[in-house]
Amino acid sequence: MAGVAVALTVTGCSTGSGKPEAKPAATASSRPTPPKTPAAPPTSADPLAAEKTAVLTSYGNFLREQARAYEIVDWKATDVRQYVSGRALKQVHNDVQSLKNAGNHAQGAPKNDSKVTKITMSGRIPTATITSCMDVSGWKTLDKSGKALPPVPGALDRFVMVSSLEKWPNGWMTIAEKPEGACAPGA
Repeated sequence: MAGVAVALTVTGCSTGSGKPEAKPAATASSRPTPPKTPAAPPTSADPLAAEKTAVLTSYGNFLREQARAYEIVDWKATDVRQYVSGRALKQVHNDVQSLKNAGNHAQGAPKNDSKVTKITMSGRIPTATITSCMDVSGWKTLDKSGKALPPVPGALDRFVMVSSLEKWPNGWMTIAEKPEGACAPGA
């Protein structure tokens, strides 16, 4: 999932007495500092950095809405269709239907370390590939009574997922996902 940046704002300092610290008075020899010219925003060495961020944001939104669809067992009641189409949407639909037919629902969400491993902006439709180590150990299937079902024998808790995305007029869309075996140790 895409990382989250946190900004902290300092609102004031005090001496501990509850009173604001006094500022030194200006002296006759004090000269005003000339205004600084605003620095140009830093440029990334990667000209596709903004697109890669958009890809990861869309994919993170897809995973969030997918987990929500599996929890409420209704993909149509979520925003998942804003981020997924094609085979990936069909898989979400099939998974939700399978949960519904069994009277089950999911709880939790996958964790991952998604990285854009390929992006092509040329051509008729820009494309991107994301490779992730998906950790689904905290994503449980619960029965009607809320009891966690045992894991499927042989199922992996951590596996490589390769996701294909396309840039559509409304943004990046996940169109296919393919698991590719266990994550490398330490990944």
